[in-house]
Amino acid sequence: MKKSLICIVLAIVIISNLVGNGLAESKTDSVKTLTVYCYDSFLGDWGPGAAIEKGFEEKTGIQLDLVSCGSAVDLLEKVRYEGSSTEADMVLGIGDTTKVDFSIFAPAVISSNVKLAKSLSIQEGVLVPFNYGIFAFVADTTKITDLPTSLSDLTDPRYKDNVILIDPRTSSVGTGLLLWTLDVYGEEGYLDWWKAMKDNALTISDSWSSAYGLFTEGEAPLVISYTTSPVYHVMYEDTTTICALEFTDGHHECVEYAGILKTSNHKEEAQAFLDYLLTDGQEEIAVDNSMFPANAATVLPSAFDYAVIPSLIFSSDRNMIGEKLDSYLASWSEAMVK
Repeated sequence: MKKSLICIVLAIVIISNLVGNGLAESKTDSVKTLTVYCYDSFLGDWGPGAAIEKGFEEKTGIQLDLVSCGSAVDLLEKVRYEGSSTEADMVLGIGDTTKVDFSIFAPAVISSNVKLAKSLSIQEGVLVPFNYGIFAFVADTTKITDLPTSLSDLTDPRYKDNVILIDPRTSSVGTGLLLWTLDVYGEEGYLDWWKAMKDNALTISDSWSSAYGLFTEGEAPLVISYTTSPVYHVMYEDTTTICALEFTDGHHECVEYAGILKTSNHKEEAQAFLDYLLTDGQEEIAVDNSMFPANAATVLPSAFDYAVIPSLIFSSDRNMIGEKLDSYLASWSEAMVK
């Protein structure tokens, strides 16, 4: 009798544990986690990452894991290296200045109630635009008053050690500057500009974050960035002394995209995140990224009045980037590194 009672008690304990574990597993499984690789400034101290994560989780109940992976170039390289074993469901921050293998992405859609700005569209049916910007040199007018008005001006000796550039091999902003010089000088002349700047620039940083950090620390009064960069300084520092310069020879535009990976097991959740990026998250992204929103209906604060919209804007040619970017970068390396 005693032995039987002990067996019954043990059975009850075992069953209780199994049921409890089952409920715990069921509860855990019911909370989906979406893993998104993004560039480092998106998750920086002043980036939109934290607010986007909080807002999306509160609205959908989906756990969002934003993973910083360096620059936009690093994002795709990391996914390529990891292959089918990648933990990422999505990649956020792919610029149209970056060479892309579209075959790794799953189809994506845009909600019918979202009207995209300008001529923005889904790239190859898989990459969804969420913001865009226009490359420009940004000046600290408290440290420099003789402002350049063209790319050629920057090669003048009077700007020696006053300009911070970015490496086109490691940063989409650097690649954007490379394409900008191709817009202005063509294949025959773009390297001449870079060779002139090799001695004139203070440094060539490996990322936008490091370059803009040097700029804000006062290392040099001119840096390659975006026409929207002054928005940040107006909103958070209450100053209009940081301005974007409009050049007479035009500017190059950049669109940033997010894409769902084919290997993801959470494609519905990933699509929900894309929907959030283009609706509730648009103002937050525009303000904290200091970029223009992809959704044309987004209401922006008055600080965006300080974002220059140049009269001449060049756009990226995806076919050209796919076919020739590697050779341009190789030529750049030979001219600038050796």
